Amino acid sequence: SLDVGDDAGAFHLAMVNQVGAAKRSLIFDAMGDAEVWNQPVLGYSYSYFNPLTRKATRTLHNASVRRSAFHLDPFKTTRASSCASIVGIAMDITYIAESSPNHRFSDGPEHDRRGQARYLYDLELDGQGRIIGGVWYTKKAPDFLWTPPPHSRPYSQSDSQAMGGWNLPRGLP
Repeated sequence: SLDVGDDAGAFHLAMVNQVGAAKRSLIFDAMGDAEVWNQPVLGYSYSYFNPLTRKATRTLHNASVRRSAFHLDPFKTTRASSCASIVGIAMDITYIAESSPNHRFSDGPEHDRRGQARYLYDLELDGQGRIIGGVWYTKKAPDFLWTPPPHSRPYSQSDSQAMGGWNLPRGLP
């Protein structure tokens, strides 16, 4: 489990490394409020914006603002001391949402309900361009991320009470 509520940089690194590079899903709390909803991440995309002008841009270079030039930075008192530049990010995440139970004999991705979330944040970069932190621009931000170990499967207390064989595609006897 990774607490990302106070560090948008940790969130960004987890998304691009786990979902993007490793091609493994994460579970996250999409809303970050008092209720906790574990949502599996299906995918993401992101775009840049310049934190000084708040205008969208296509390149990292045009989205990057030197910390020394960002005089009206609303987060300047909480920036990492080694922060050299700041880059704005708008990330769109698609996740699997809750769906109503049904009596189908089979299930598949075509029956999944999908949700969308957009997060606005900036990334703090050191002098070598490495991500060292980040700040959320909105109160709606995920609290945490987690992932099950590779090749694990869901198991509940009721699984041990099930009797009989499971003859697919029919349901549990």
